[in-house]
Amino acid sequence: MRIFNIEITYRRGPASSTTLEQIMTAITDFAAKQETFNAAIAADIDALVAASTAVSTDIDAISTSITAIGQDVTNLNATIAALQLNSTSPADLAALANLEATGAALQSKADAASAATKELQSKADAAVTAAAALDAQTPPAPPA
Repeated sequence: MRIFNIEITYRRGPASSTTLEQIMTAITDFAAKQETFNAAIAADIDALVAASTAVSTDIDAISTSITAIGQDVTNLNATIAALQLNSTSPADLAALANLEATGAALQSKADAASAATKELQSKADAAVTAAAALDAQTPPAPPA
């Protein structure tokens, strides 16, 4: 953020109404430019906050997906352990078929996590762009 230094010079002697008008016009013009600049900065900050909120939401979705994947892995491991203790039977074959279905569901959840990660990257890029736009703002020059 840039900081402004405004210097006011006082001249002794009679001030004319034209000089006062010029000073007041310069101050009014500067104030209008500063208000426009402030509005642009506020809009960029709002965009940055919105992008950050969207990223946080995506992180929550990824966390939920990863938790579900972890539970599926735990369930698969328990089923595999049970199969190892028993001989191959029709029930074992059914359990293996169930493992295949669960593995497919696990893959689907992993794909969802991957897609959410890509979306997160896109939103993170938007946040970086918003931050760059904020940083690129140039404040108006104070009146001379």
